[in-house]
Amino acid sequence: MHPYGIDIITAYKPWRQIDPVHIITEVAEKTLQHMHITHPVEFCVKLTSDNEIQRLNRLYRSKDSPTNVLSFPTHVNIKKLQTTNEVPLILGDIVIAFETVQTEALAQGNKFNDHLSHLVVHGLLHLLGYDHESEPDASAMESLETEILSFFNIKDPYTPHEQ
Repeated sequence: MHPYGIDIITAYKPWRQIDPVHIITEVAEKTLQHMHITHPVEFCVKLTSDNEIQRLNRLYRSKDSPTNVLSFPTHVNIKKLQTTNEVPLILGDIVIAFETVQTEALAQGNKFNDHLSHLVVHGLLHLLGYDHESEPDASAMESLETEILSFFNIKDPYTPHEQ
């Protein structure tokens, strides 16, 4: 049995220009493997527009601007993920905005797919309970993101690079 169920909803046409399903699936599987998640889990990734993510950001975070990624964790206890119960645990939802990903990738001199990969890792770590509210938490989360992205030969997104 494959331990990961990933629903990917493409709610905005420009996402269809790339192969987001392949990228998201591969990156999510590697992230969960790296985090030693062997229990069956499920989560959803919605690929949308700046307009929709701005609405969600305003509604749930009181920030009236678009953002690159939002995560809506179900706050599953990670320790429960190692139980022998085979019922999949629902981790939550990740929402990613096309225009912001595209704009940030260009501004940072990154490939679109590399930046998307980073945001999938980032969003999934949030679903697993990681955050960046304090400096130690941010440093730990950034280190994990960099480790996972290195499996795909994607440069450290937190280190300035020459363009």
